[in-house]
Amino acid sequence: MKYGYIRSLPGEKDTSQQVALLSTIQIDQLFTEESYRLNDQLAEMIDLLEEGDQVYTSSLTTFAQSLNQLRALLETFTKKKVSLHFVTESIQIDRPLIHSFSDIVHLIALFQTESTSLMTKAAMEEAKERGVATGRPRKKDANVNRAIELYTSGEYTLKQIKEMTNISKSTLYRYLNEDY
Repeated sequence: MKYGYIRSLPGEKDTSQQVALLSTIQIDQLFTEESYRLNDQLAEMIDLLEEGDQVYTSSLTTFAQSLNQLRALLETFTKKKVSLHFVTESIQIDRPLIHSFSDIVHLIALFQTESTSLMTKAAMEEAKERGVATGRPRKKDANVNRAIELYTSGEYTLKQIKEMTNISKSTLYRYLNEDY
């Protein structure tokens, strides 16, 4: 059997690019993960795998969420004697690699960076859905209010305001743009 595996990425709920990438392959059954942080479809697919099956996925980052998960999945696929194909990276786990060591290290580093970024984005999306504000909170304090008063009085230079309040020019302008 030939299986396809697609994972929805944070900020990119549309999986059409992944589908297009796999469309040239005669896939018997396609598994689609609706959320980046889920692995339900992946687990279901793994349960169905038998020796000699082939699995196609668009890339390392759509297949696994971390280097440890990737390592564990590769072990599982190898034990089951299933061929796994990463289309973008041109990697097939049951064949010798045609990449140089430098290229392999680059791929692993890129995977690690992208997977960390995607997990962060997914967590931020989930927090936003729950109504939790992400990022550094903006809160006017007494110094910001004083800096605005000094600025609007027209009696002080930006350098003097910074020295008196310890509020930078960019911070002052950001609050001025929000208020006016």
